[in-house]
Amino acid sequence: MQPWRHRRVVAMTSGGGAAAFSPLDIAGLQLWLDASQIVGLNDGDAVGTWSDLSGNANDVTQATVSRQPTFKTSGSERWVQFDGVDDYIGGVGPVYTQSHTVALRVKLTTGIAASSFGKFYVAYDRFAYFSGSNINGSAFSAGDFHTIVMIVDGSASKIRVDGAEILSGTFSGNEVSGFNLGAWSGPSLYSDLKAKQACLYNSVLGASDLAALENYLNAVP
Repeated sequence: MQPWRHRRVVAMTSGGGAAAFSPLDIAGLQLWLDASQIVGLNDGDAVGTWSDLSGNANDVTQATVSRQPTFKTSGSERWVQFDGVDDYIGGVGPVYTQSHTVALRVKLTTGIAASSFGKFYVAYDRFAYFSGSNINGSAFSAGDFHTIVMIVDGSASKIRVDGAEILSGTFSGNEVSGFNLGAWSGPSLYSDLKAKQACLYNSVLGASDLAALENYLNAVP
């Protein structure tokens, strides 16, 4: 039994209520990374592969040992930590055009970005912006984990932090062809990101689905 499936079955049987929400409950999930479901690693171990739980086998990897992020634990918390020097992890697919949604549960002192060159990244100066377009904004609190949602939808693109829209504008790119966590394209501009979860959907989520996903990410321990 897959770890995520086991957790949902337990939610149904132990409490007698409805199953706990999962990102899989929303159609169009292309990538789901969940640090709490990483198996076989202990606190301080390097992460060479972070397995995709969406069912699409879009795992993110880093073959160079010195550039692998670190698996970290503290009580019930689990996250993947990047050093801000040269760590990053990435994947190659899927490939599709606008529109799409990226949702993250992260802590960082550098910032977030979605690139018009066809990849999304988490890095760069704690400014939320879409490279190559007119979305950009000021820094947000670096001391806490945040739920960050990037909606890429042409002139209706926007960025949300902890359930509130902070930026909107036009995203000029029209294709996703891969993804990196921890670094900008190249790679360069590395982030000291701590990542608990990352989701990628191949559409703009409806209001109820978006609220359910944000509530789920906000509650991640």
